[in-house]
This record gives sequence, structure tokens and C-alpha cells, in this order.
Amino acid sequence: MNYSFEYIDIILLAMIAGFIFLRLRGILGRKSGVEDKMSTSFAHEFPQKTVKNKEKKMVFDEDAKKNFLQGAKIAYENIVTSFSSGNINSVKQLLDKKVYDQFEQAIKDRKQNNQVSETTFIGINSADIKKHENNKNFLEVTVDFVSEIISCVKDKNNQILSGDPKKVKKVFDTWKFSRDIKSKNPNWLLIDTECWLNKITDKDKKNWKNFIDSKDNIEDKDSFNLKPKDKKFLKIIDLHGYTLEQANEAISKFIEKCYEEDVSKINIITGKGSRSKNKEDPFKSPDLAILKYSVPDFIKNNSDLMKKINMIDFNSVNSPLQGSFDITLKKKL
Repeated sequence: MNYSFEYIDIILLAMIAGFIFLRLRGILGRKSGVEDKMSTSFAHEFPQKTVKNKEKKMVFDEDAKKNFLQGAKIAYENIVTSFSSGNINSVKQLLDKKVYDQFEQAIKDRKQNNQVSETTFIGINSADIKKHENNKNFLEVTVDFVSEIISCVKDKNNQILSGDPKKVKKVFDTWKFSRDIKSKNPNWLLIDTECWLNKITDKDKKNWKNFIDSKDNIEDKDSFNLKPKDKKFLKIIDLHGYTLEQANEAISKFIEKCYEEDVSKINIITGKGSRSKNKEDPFKSPDLAILKYSVPDFIKNNSDLMKKINMIDFNSVNSPLQGSFDITLKKKL
């Protein structure tokens, strides 16, 4: 009898354990609804995700891209105008140290050469994200900008060295911005500016420098671009080193020959006259002693030559910056 009671105790304990197990399974296996709310709010408040290597990646969705581009456009305009004015310190907080040093050195070089940059920012035509990627703890975004500006560089005498203060030009830039994902600082930094000069080789740079330093005559760009069938469209004569009498004789023969060959346009290189010693002769006209003025005056007063001429470009003749002028010839009868 005692053994039977022991078996009954064991059976009762097993039943109680089974009951407790079923109750725990019922409680632990249920969803309270809190789990979904937690995961949803986490994703919005912390737009980052953890990958296998435990590095955080910032979510860069369409809304984030839109907000980023708005700020990038403002930064682009501020940096361009600040660099032009020589006040790069005003945007220092937007620049990586390497980029800041490059801009600062360019401004110093400009000042040492007594050059002044003048820029009017017209606007940004487009700003498109070229690519974006996570680089360790940084999100890097590359942007292609197309903008319109008016710019020129002048020397200490206010003479234009490059650019055009009256012409709007289109500018293409590729800039790379970076942001530290771990940092609470929401600001982006400009870490790279890409231009055509960065892409050419050292050999190309050396060849370009040799070309700039060369004293050789440069082939006229108009004649260089002529198609084979248009070879008779333009011819050039260079009167450097000629005396007044030699220049007049040479130009007469040149115009006659071009007219006979049915050339439409000729370019006469006289030089600017700034080095002419004839203008110091008290017995000669200070203007007509210079080929720049004497040659067109000779042509204008030669009736035989004028019969073959449609137009003389006197705007180039009268410009102190021009050392040549064009003549348009009539078609041979």
C-alpha cells in the first residue's frame, strides 16, 4: 500500500509540472503589440543600420538626398563667392583642412601676382548626386554642379588677364562632401574638388608649360579649324619687322593675290605698336609711323585696293589690345 501512494505522488507532481509548463508557454508565446511599435520608432529616430562587420551605415533615402542637395547648393555658392573675394575664412567650417589649404594657397598666389578676381554668381542650373558611399565611419557624397557665373581676373592696372566681365559662362564642377556618421555634428565638409587639371598627367602639364613659354608664332585658330574645301576662306600675313614702305608694298601684293585666288577673308598681323621706335621720330606722325595704323590708312587711301574690299575691321585697328585686323574681300568678277 505504501508503494501505491508513492506512485500516486509522482503522477500528481508530473501533472502539476505539465500544467505549469503549458501556462508558461501560453504567456511567453504571445505578442503584446509593443514589439512592432518599438521597432518602428527606432528606425525613424536613428536612421542607421548595423551590418555584419558592426559598422553603422546612415540611411540615405530620397528625403535625405533632397535635404542634402538643398544644403549643398547653398554651400557651393558661398564657397565659390568667398574664394573669389579672397575671404575663404568665412566658409572655413565647411571645408576639410586639405581643401582649405589649397584654396588659401591659391588666394596667396593671386595676391603675390597682384591679381584680382571678380565673380558674379548668377545661379545653379543643376545639382545631381553622382554617387554616395560609406567609407568606414563616413558617408561620402559626390555631386555634379552646373552653374552660371560672370568672372574675370585683372592685374594691378585693371587690365583683364582672363575671363570676360560682360559674358556669362557655364561652369561644370564635381565636388565631394563627407559627414562623420558617429558624430552628433550634422554638418558636411567639402573634402575634394575635381577639375580637368587634376586629371592630366605630369607629362601633359610639362608640354602645356613648354607651349606657353614658347616664343614661336601660334597658328591662327580660324585657319586651323577650316575644312579642306574651305582652304581659300582665310589667309594671313605677318608684317612684323617690316618698314613702312616694305609693309605697304607687301600688303598691296598680298591683297591682289588673295583677290585673284578668290579668298574671302584675310588677317593682317601688324603688332600693337607698343615697341615701335618710329613713334619717337619727331619728323613722323606718332600714329602713322606705326604699322598698326599706317597699313589700314594706306589701304583705305588706295582706290585700286578698295575696289576689291568689302570691309575693314577698324574696331580691331583702334583697339589697343589688338595686334591684327581682318579684311573681307569682294568676290572676283
